[in-house]
Amino acid sequence: MTYTRVGEIGGQLHASTGPQIERVKTGECILSTGLIANYAFRDVKVDPRLGVFIPEDYSHLIPRVMFIIKYAKNPNAAKLFLEFVMSDEGQRILDSVGEVTLVENPYYPELSLPEIVKRSKTVIIAKLDDEITGEILKEDVRKSFQDYYKKLLGLG
Repeated sequence: MTYTRVGEIGGQLHASTGPQIERVKTGECILSTGLIANYAFRDVKVDPRLGVFIPEDYSHLIPRVMFIIKYAKNPNAAKLFLEFVMSDEGQRILDSVGEVTLVENPYYPELSLPEIVKRSKTVIIAKLDDEITGEILKEDVRKSFQDYYKKLLGLG
């Protein structure tokens, strides 16, 4: 039984969810963890070999971040774009591509924040300056977490 996690395939680091999904599709791996949800949920809709779930014990969300740089050529246009992304129309567009959204998502219900909060016992939303992010990135914490899930899955 083999599994893969984001960033590690055959001892090599990968910056993309795509290679992990492909390894599961071909049967090389039976499980892949830590995928970027919108890619995984989008692929499940078109490939019956895949299944995906969000754990109900806890969900750890790392938001996509948008910045307006200090010296932006068109800062007002950037602000308008951010307002659009947060608007009902912007959220509906994000719904359709499988992004986690703040509103109910008719295309990917599992990826709406209200649904995640309803289903999960604990929801952690990390921020860039959050202590949680720093803690998760510590090698011993990450390794302990990975070892726990390997044991749980009978992989080690």
